[in-house]
Amino acid sequence: MRALFLIVVSVGLLTSAAANAQDVLRIVAVVNDEAISALDLEQRLRLFMANARITDNRDTRNLWRRRVLRVLVDERLKLQEAERLGVYVSEHEIEEAIYSVALKPIWGSLGLEGFLKKEGIDRSVIANEIQAQIAWDKIVTQRLVPRIFIGDDEIDDAMKRMETNKGKSERKLSEIFLSMDNPDESKDVMQTAHTLVDQLRSGAPFEPLARQFSEGSTAMHGGDIGWVQQGQLAPELDSAIADLRIGDISTPIRSAGGVYIVKILDQRTASMMPSTKVRLAQLVNAFSDQPNQTNIEYIQEMAATVFNHGPPCEKVSSIASEVGAAPSSGDLGWLNMDELPKSVLEAVKVLEVGKASSPVQLGSNIHIFYVCERSQLDVQRVKREEIANSIGQKRLMVMARRYMRDLRRAAFLDENRL
Repeated sequence: MRALFLIVVSVGLLTSAAANAQDVLRIVAVVNDEAISALDLEQRLRLFMANARITDNRDTRNLWRRRVLRVLVDERLKLQEAERLGVYVSEHEIEEAIYSVALKPIWGSLGLEGFLKKEGIDRSVIANEIQAQIAWDKIVTQRLVPRIFIGDDEIDDAMKRMETNKGKSERKLSEIFLSMDNPDESKDVMQTAHTLVDQLRSGAPFEPLARQFSEGSTAMHGGDIGWVQQGQLAPELDSAIADLRIGDISTPIRSAGGVYIVKILDQRTASMMPSTKVRLAQLVNAFSDQPNQTNIEYIQEMAATVFNHGPPCEKVSSIASEVGAAPSSGDLGWLNMDELPKSVLEAVKVLEVGKASSPVQLGSNIHIFYVCERSQLDVQRVKREEIANSIGQKRLMVMARRYMRDLRRAAFLDENRL
């Protein structure tokens, strides 16, 4: 009798395991000739909720499952288009981007690798997401950027507005943009936008949500728009955020082509004074836990070896590699001083050329910065470049959104298997 009971239990366990395996392999969507499995969706959903600090339960999964699936579908379309056009993303590019993401403080003391292990998320999930982002950025750059023309008269008009606004306030903003290509999507898109706002106002970090869901050109940079004066945005956006303060999140804002969510990051007085740029190199050491005094002293000794002889910025990367520094060590190029993170700005603002900074802790990593060159730039040229870039980014976002819409319309999509 006991033997029969064990056989029944074993058969039950095998049946349950087979059912679970079958569910994991179940196809939840088809994108042209590629399938997205329940496992693909489960892993990305887990990454999203852990990253956005959203409680993982049945209700939240039901709320976000379809939107996350939409993101996966769009990523497959982007990768398929990249393959069609012969756009290649190397392993080195992916690893470099992963390392950059790993430096973000959002992972806490665990770091990215520890975070993924704790949440049971395969590293390939974030690698696939990054591959699609890089591929799409290359496609947009190669195919759409050459079509953008910005006339001198447009820049002149913008310069006049900036001169008028000199001395007034300007704000640094981040955005999440959700496209709305036809009226039938209105209800679902607005519901998603309101849910995102609720999550953000409850403490969910803006950057990962922007990376995951925003369909704007700033998505790969966590939604960061940069410094904006009144009148540079569409009137409906200007009006909706006029009374917001630093740290505030807007309600969903209907605009041409979709819905915006805006966060106010910072505020300052607008100026037409020249911007100071600095060319930096960095030495980085990554630690799995929060660094201690021994770690700091170790990288200071390493920096003495690398920087004391004043190597050109171009050589820092190879020298850093020889002494065992992190791969992100090397030449950072020219950077605007007023756009540096506060801790980095404090470390380098008074440094002489050819000098290294004190250690700067960013997350679980220690950075030492080296000033290669400084330059006081001509204000007119700098401002005209910034304006042209701002106008170009707006046009690029519209063109990229149309491109994506056309890919979806031309594809065979089956997204109704959930």
